[in-house]
Amino acid sequence: MWVHGGSRTRFETAYEEIARKLDISGLEHHETSILRLLTDWLSVEFNGPWLLVLDNVDDAELWVGAAVNQCFDSGVRSVPLAQYLPRGSHGHLLITTRDHQLGKQLIGTRKKPITILPFGKTEAILLLHSKTSVDDDISTSDASEIVEALEYLPLAITQAAAYLDQTEMSVAEYLRLLKKGQADEFDLLQSSVHDPSRDYEIQNAVFQTWKISFDQISKQNPRSADLLSLMVMLDRQSIPAMLMQQSDESTLHFVNAIQKLKAFSFIAEEVKTSVFSMHRLVQLSVKKWLEYRSTALKWRKAALDAVCTHLPESTSYQSVSRWESITPHIRAVLEHHVTDQVSLLQRATIMARLGLWEHEQRRFWLACELLKEAHYVRKKVLGPENPSVLTNAIDLAIVYSDMGHMSLAHHLFQEASASCEKFYGRSNEKTLGVAKRLFFNSILLDFQEGGFAEAEDKCIQLLGGLKPTLETTHPWTLDAIHHLAMIYARQGKFREAESMYLREINVLQETTGLKDTCGLRANYSLGLVHQEQGAFLDAERLYRQALTGYLEISGPDHRWTLNVLGSLGSLFLHQGDFIESEKFCLRALAGYKSPFVGPGKRKIAGILAVVYRGMGRLEDEKTMTRLVFGTRLQGALIVCDSCNNEISELDFYYFCFICNGADFDLCQSCVDGGAKCRHDSHLLVKRWRTDRLSQNVPNPG
Repeated sequence: MWVHGGSRTRFETAYEEIARKLDISGLEHHETSILRLLTDWLSVEFNGPWLLVLDNVDDAELWVGAAVNQCFDSGVRSVPLAQYLPRGSHGHLLITTRDHQLGKQLIGTRKKPITILPFGKTEAILLLHSKTSVDDDISTSDASEIVEALEYLPLAITQAAAYLDQTEMSVAEYLRLLKKGQADEFDLLQSSVHDPSRDYEIQNAVFQTWKISFDQISKQNPRSADLLSLMVMLDRQSIPAMLMQQSDESTLHFVNAIQKLKAFSFIAEEVKTSVFSMHRLVQLSVKKWLEYRSTALKWRKAALDAVCTHLPESTSYQSVSRWESITPHIRAVLEHHVTDQVSLLQRATIMARLGLWEHEQRRFWLACELLKEAHYVRKKVLGPENPSVLTNAIDLAIVYSDMGHMSLAHHLFQEASASCEKFYGRSNEKTLGVAKRLFFNSILLDFQEGGFAEAEDKCIQLLGGLKPTLETTHPWTLDAIHHLAMIYARQGKFREAESMYLREINVLQETTGLKDTCGLRANYSLGLVHQEQGAFLDAERLYRQALTGYLEISGPDHRWTLNVLGSLGSLFLHQGDFIESEKFCLRALAGYKSPFVGPGKRKIAGILAVVYRGMGRLEDEKTMTRLVFGTRLQGALIVCDSCNNEISELDFYYFCFICNGADFDLCQSCVDGGAKCRHDSHLLVKRWRTDRLSQNVPNPG
């Protein structure tokens, strides 16, 4: 016996038809309830075994509620339909429902519901072939592509098969429509085609099928519908509960709403508790549903507000997990089009904070783009003299400086310095901070343009103008000492550089100590100078101290941690200890998660290439060499680090894997004149710009 459980009318009609076919006595009495009559008859064991299938039992109010409904011609209190389910060990009842909670209520606590698991690829392809005619002759590859595009959803696959049969459309054209974009895909999802295997009142279109469930949820638990509307505006995977639960909402109320969505299989809870995901086609359908109801913009704004509210405040190592969990949802809401000022400013806040995070991760280009757009929006909405616009400009200038665009940074720092004086006065802490950055950026600008003498003079003048009593307290002291040491080291004046780094360490020991980032930076920088001077034991000791500190403060994947690991690898290579060099280099290489090969990763690969050559592992050497040269695009500008002239496309040049961040090049003329890289132990690679030949050669001289 099969009974449609989607409405009271269909249920009663089916029960009456079954009762007449069974010729149950008592049907002739009009005052007798047919529902009760059939229920009681089936419950009597003497009447024999039976199997009753109740399909589409999704309306909890109809089955277990107690609402006042119009039942036939009377306005009486309707008895929940669950009261008319026959009982007895001699019969079997099979119930299908999208509402997992309702299903458990109907079968009782002693029985366990059977969850129908999602289709896999094999089952999905078999279903598609079973629903299409023999003449269609869909190839295995096309079938695989169709079911993957529909994410193995049985109803969508059935609909696709019927659509192909009845429209005589080619598989290639159908796939083209699926791939073309969401609009065309949605048109296919809402196309209703006849399927003789389904009940005539059940919608065949995927969207219409889900819309029935949308309507049920909206009626049973409006908060569930609101949550679903918010979730579809975020990334569909790994949605944390914190983005959805309102600040004044009780946990019980929120959990009940979530359970309703899980019960209807709109969302699934991931292995991590309180993290949820949804089917791609569910997300697409709900978005279209919201557009039809003209409420999509409301929920875009709600998603933007939720993400903005829960942005991590910190960009430190300790906040990595929070940033990783929210970043996909940040990217989702930034794609939404909004025009009102409140939403635009929230969008700018998100971009500015994400820009700072990307800067901390050394993804400078991305940080720059985010901060530039945030600065533009804030300036347009708030005006150029707003404090948040000023803060944004300073952050952008810092990114420019770290990218090596000193002139752009200098221009922004100059503007910010003038604005700070105007807003806050000359003696304000923020004004002094910007003035400090402007001063040291000017030193780096001189340094970048080869004006080592000018940069050196500025630092010496600053330090010389300080009274001895101010050396440990003036906020500019440490930066001046550090920059001067860096200038000396870049010029090869290692004794002077060592003296300045020791001076920096002495100041730190008297003030903040050596365990914060400034102290670790000083130790690491002094280690680099010791290595250049051949004091390998001193360099190793300082590197290991810095490594311990960075691991504790910043974690194993932070740029400074990776820098120290790379330096240890380089140090052991210079001592001929290939085993230790490989160990530290592999640790560093594992820390570069991005597939992008930047200077740091290229330097590590270069060191490993030399290590593997020394170990006789030529295949591994080739792998590392390809990693290095794969990032040096043919046709890119290559400049000799000795004469600063561009190396012609037709010329060959000498390339060092290690010096200058694995980006040290010498032209043939300079090599002939005696130019070389910093260490005689380095191998230079002789290469043509046209990539015709690569040959390892000893360092000239």
